Amino acid sequence: MDKIEKILGNLDNSFTELKAKEFSASTSFPKGYSKEEYIESKKEAREELREFLKFDCCEKTIFATGHQPELFHPGLLYKDFLISKFAKNDNSIALHVTVDTDVFEYSYLYPIAKNSFAELREFHLPNPDQKIFRDFVLDKTRLEELLKVLESWEENSSRFISKSNLDEFKLWHSRYIELIKTNSIIEANETLRKEFLIHNHRNLLTLKVSELIQFKTYANFVEKIRSNLASYREYYNLALREYREEHKIKNHAQPLPDLAEDEMPFWILENGKRAPMKKDTISDVIIPRAVTLTTFLRLFLCDFFVHGIGGARYEDVSDRILAKLYEFHAAPFEVGTATIYLSNSESFELEGLNEKEIESSLRDINYSPEKFLSPENELAIQKKSLQEKFKDPSSDKKSLHKEIESLNSKMKNLLDEKQLELENAKVKAPLLAKTKEVFSTRTFPFYFYDLKELISTTED
Repeated sequence: MDKIEKILGNLDNSFTELKAKEFSASTSFPKGYSKEEYIESKKEAREELREFLKFDCCEKTIFATGHQPELFHPGLLYKDFLISKFAKNDNSIALHVTVDTDVFEYSYLYPIAKNSFAELREFHLPNPDQKIFRDFVLDKTRLEELLKVLESWEENSSRFISKSNLDEFKLWHSRYIELIKTNSIIEANETLRKEFLIHNHRNLLTLKVSELIQFKTYANFVEKIRSNLASYREYYNLALREYREEHKIKNHAQPLPDLAEDEMPFWILENGKRAPMKKDTISDVIIPRAVTLTTFLRLFLCDFFVHGIGGARYEDVSDRILAKLYEFHAAPFEVGTATIYLSNSESFELEGLNEKEIESSLRDINYSPEKFLSPENELAIQKKSLQEKFKDPSSDKKSLHKEIESLNSKMKNLLDEKQLELENAKVKAPLLAKTKEVFSTRTFPFYFYDLKELISTTED
């Protein structure tokens, strides 16, 4: 069975339920809204959510998470299992927000076997037109290439997939190929995620960001920021500066770039491409950036949010903005992720020195060959004696150096077998490094891994 290396966010239900209920019952409200206006906005957002979901969620406690519509790896899938665990009673729901408004940037990562070694392969899907996920369509030629790649995964799957998970791998992989043939990549990815969750008795509702931006409450949120942009921009940029200083980040584009003069924290679509939104821009499609998306969700739509490690960086910035601009604590959030590695490595070479270690040993054969000999070796003893003489200021160091070189040469002649071993290891080292990379990768599609243990951690 594949080993779980790390879990973050295995929180108990009582903790999350208490935090969510505290926020839901709070009578505080963000600066810039009256109490009545904020209550009404939250109510309206829930009603709009009900219309899109076709599910009555107005009086429910909402546990939410979200991500781009990728073919999920275990760390991402774990967030869905967590919120499903939290939403265990009839008064709660688990909501997955699919960020289909990000620019489509996607590759399939998979392992291949090469005799006793392995390496990662990547099938990249180019997006020269910078289409967002929602609008990206794969042309026929590229689709055929993708299907060939996907169909090749089973060829040596038994060498990578643990025996306990091989049937599951084949089941979900064949289902994914079936979905890809008749759906867009986004639809195939989302359908497989939902089917896997249902198969494991997890009930989640899904809202796309392309749907969320149609909410009237979202439009009002945008206009609130527009009318107060100078203050928002000031606190937004201040939050980023503080974050960079605390984390000693010199790159001014990390974790996000500052807002320029008159720049809104949103995108618009121009000729199908995302472009920065200016204060005076009027557009039918206004897309939230990372910070503004979860700010809206945590202000109006959910009672508890689960982030991955990457998203938590943005939430740190969001919380600073909420504290400074809104003087408000929005719905609480926690970080949830899991790390699992493939364990079926018996047929691959994984032991050995890396290139740096080999180069160091080859240098030692030339200059410190005694390291590979017994301390009782006569030549090694002689060298040690000569090295002691170096400490005498009156010694003839030039002569001592020549004698040591002579001894090194004699000792090196005794190490032909060791040198050959290291030179062979040097040839193998790049292959070994690539093989180790395969078995230290946590982002293969979720069905590559045996998830039984991971799933059990989110069961009551």
